[in-house]
Amino acid sequence: MVNKNLDIIHSQKENAKIKSGCFDETNAFIYSTSTHIKYMFCDGKTTGTFKSIDEPVYVSFYMKNNVYAFNRLGDLLTLEVNNTDYLFKLALQ
Repeated sequence: MVNKNLDIIHSQKENAKIKSGCFDETNAFIYSTSTHIKYMFCDGKTTGTFKSIDEPVYVSFYMKNNVYAFNRLGDLLTLEVNNTDYLFKLALQ
């Protein structure tokens, strides 16, 4: 993750390639790989997994406990995620 000056502010090793991502209202980065929807906070090195997915999706928006993403056919999907761990870690920030 980089800032507007392209200075690295956080990095995370991923085994799978990141397909897409977006920032939410708390400045956390919500992103997808081929098999998971994950999150990473800008402050510190806190990361986590929202859920496993069956097909690759391309994240466009995150709000409350829903991830809005497109599949490879271009269909808009609303994926409900369990954000309990996310909210707990956010409160500790």
